[in-house]
Amino acid sequence: MHLTADLERAVLRELQAAWIDRNTRDFRGELRPIVLRLHDDGPLGVYRDHTRTISLQRELVISRPWGQVIEVLRHEMAHQYVRQTRLAPDESPHGPAFRKICKERGIDARAAGLPAPEHSPEESKIIRRIQALLRLAESPEPNEAAAAANAARRLLAQHDVSLNAHGSNYTFRQVGPTKGRFDPWEKCLFAVLTEHFGVDGILARAYRPDRGRWGRVLEILGPVHHVEVASYVHDFLRVAGESAWRAHRKQSGSKSNADRRTFLFGVMDGFRQSLAAEPTDAEHALVSLETPGFTQYFTSRYPRVRRGRRQRVRVNDATEAGRSVGRTLKVRPGVSAHGDGPRLLPGD
Repeated sequence: MHLTADLERAVLRELQAAWIDRNTRDFRGELRPIVLRLHDDGPLGVYRDHTRTISLQRELVISRPWGQVIEVLRHEMAHQYVRQTRLAPDESPHGPAFRKICKERGIDARAAGLPAPEHSPEESKIIRRIQALLRLAESPEPNEAAAAANAARRLLAQHDVSLNAHGSNYTFRQVGPTKGRFDPWEKCLFAVLTEHFGVDGILARAYRPDRGRWGRVLEILGPVHHVEVASYVHDFLRVAGESAWRAHRKQSGSKSNADRRTFLFGVMDGFRQSLAAEPTDAEHALVSLETPGFTQYFTSRYPRVRRGRRQRVRVNDATEAGRSVGRTLKVRPGVSAHGDGPRLLPGD
């Protein structure tokens, strides 16, 4: 996608506003003003001390979630802070002083746009096992969704103790499209994740470079391993819901977008009901997010949160048909942790 000159200027204005905001929040306003630019090739972000510029990769800004763009910007601001204050003039750019600043301020020291703390070998092994738990199938077989999803929750709970022994590692992930308005079925999908997969969530403000305006995006937050699994479940449910709607539309002959929305709400609500019907004992309960560590992490990202009102949904035959599908969705074992969406692993 190509940005027009007007859209690119608008993007740079929003990045400048973000720089000012994060300078205040992360660096107490101590950073000197800089010039922001976009570049076509090279790393995701670059800070140049001699010209006092931060340049972000144009493709990053255009194609990645706005939350990732801001994380890369914050990474470059950390470089600016270390160079400006001359904390460690003889160290490499990503040396101990830089990593210390990033850790203190919750900044992604890798500049990947998806902040995640370093893990011990044991933690990395556990997370890889959890990432390989699910295979997101486009043609789910019936009658196994709740059992498979609860197996995922049990595995998460089983390993929560060892993962949290070193202190909880939290991250965020923005999932799905950036929009002006979310349908009830999308909010129901969000509720599935926050109620059953050990994550919290928010409709976060996000900029749309292609349209030059702001919208909202679903953001999930929580322990790294929970966020990984929840993000794949999110992708699975979107793909499976749309696939089921196409089959229902062909059978019923309905071409109404209103029916599509109520059908998809039924799919998500049916899946949610199937998970709620499964008993969860204390042994298989996920670690609570009601901890000082997570509260501090959440409020550092969102100091002021306003809760919205629940929307009413028109219930009709399409809703009930969707619920029937949702109650029988199957989430199969074996998910790849790489890429931006559902990806099948090779067969067992």
